[in-house]
Amino acid sequence: MFKISEVVSKPVFSIYEGVRVGTVSNFILDISKKKILGFCFVDEEMEFSVGFIASKDIFSLSEALIVKNLGLTSPLSLDEQTIMNQPAISVSGEDLGKISDIFFDEKFNVLSFQTTKKIVLPAASLVRMGRDAVFFNTLEKKFVISKVKPREKIEIKDLPEIKVSILTESIPIISSNYNQESFATENKIEGEKQFKTRTEIQFPKKVGPSSEIIGKTANKTIVGLNGEVIVKDMQIITAEIYEKAQKHGVLFQLENAVS
Repeated sequence: MFKISEVVSKPVFSIYEGVRVGTVSNFILDISKKKILGFCFVDEEMEFSVGFIASKDIFSLSEALIVKNLGLTSPLSLDEQTIMNQPAISVSGEDLGKISDIFFDEKFNVLSFQTTKKIVLPAASLVRMGRDAVFFNTLEKKFVISKVKPREKIEIKDLPEIKVSILTESIPIISSNYNQESFATENKIEGEKQFKTRTEIQFPKKVGPSSEIIGKTANKTIVGLNGEVIVKDMQIITAEIYEKAQKHGVLFQLENAVS
């Protein structure tokens, strides 16, 4: 078993070139897999340039971190972890101290976390690591993170166009995307306006703008939301003006402002 605190500051050597690569400065942690992905190092001779060695490329780890060759080192392209010294909070609100150490095995699987209060928390109890805190489940029952996820809000403008299937008392009216399992085979009729019998079915007429004020002249200017002009004084009322008045909630004023 290894401890992060004992790995940081270890020298890094390459076997093939026989050179010192640098000094371990940090590590990269995969929170979801609870695994150490690799270690960051600094090269003091190259003005402290930062590099990275993946865990899978480490040949051995004891008094020093040994890598087979320099070709297995790379510039650091991942974000360095900030879990060390982060406040550890239980889901029940208990202050567990700050993360002071991490224990991991020879395959770099995280086993547990230790805090400044000398509390050892199993890796399986880790719930979430955020910007300001790390949350752990110290309850006996399992904690499911999805239960605290915010509900997604759907705005009306984002709703897709929906086609429906209607079933009357005895005659089905099936839209073009009907579910074949929703109706008995003998009552199924394809097409939006095909019916088993037509005598008892009547479709409502299309609802549109009132024809009573279309074409008439407004006798005053009417404004809607945010001061937007709906119709000007002496302007002929069109279907577009009527629909605009509906949207702005000034239809009553429009109907009472005609000559």
